[in-house]
Amino acid sequence: MRTRTLILITGSFLLTSCANVGHHKLAKHESASDDMIAHQRQLLAKNTQGKGFGPQAPRDIDSKTGINAIVFSPAPGSTKMNLCNIHFHKNAEHKGGEYTKYAGNGDGHGYQSGFQYSGQLSQSELTPVHNEICPSAHGSLHSSDTVKGDGGIKF
Repeated sequence: MRTRTLILITGSFLLTSCANVGHHKLAKHESASDDMIAHQRQLLAKNTQGKGFGPQAPRDIDSKTGINAIVFSPAPGSTKMNLCNIHFHKNAEHKGGEYTKYAGNGDGHGYQSGFQYSGQLSQSELTPVHNEICPSAHGSLHSSDTVKGDGGIKF
C-alpha cells in the first residue's frame, strides 16, 4: 500500500532544509529524445509482458478502466504499521486530478519528467523566491513547482 501527498511550492513557501531530495529543475542536463523514451517504454513492456503487471509509472490515475481483479483486504490499524521508504521528487509520477500538464521527457533517468500542476495559480503564488530550494546536481525547486511524496507502509 502506498500513500501519496502532493504539495504545491509557491513563492511564499520557504524550505530551509531538504537533505538530498535529488529531483529538480534541469541544470546542466539535456532532455531525452522521444525515441529514447519510446525505446525505454518498449523495454519495460517486454520485461513485464505476461506477468500480470506493468510499469508503475507513468499512469493516468483518473482513468476508470483496468483489468486488475485483485481485491485487497483492509489495512491494519495505524498503530500496527510503520511508514518506510519515504522520498520526494519534483513533479507527480502519475497524471490525474489537477496534475495533468506533462513536464516533458526529462533526462531519461527519472528527472524532470512527470506531471505538473495544471490549475490556476495567483500572482503571489507565482512570485519567484530569491533563495535556492533543495539545490542538487539536478537543479532546485522554483515557484509553482510540484513536489510529490511517496512512502511505503510496512506491517
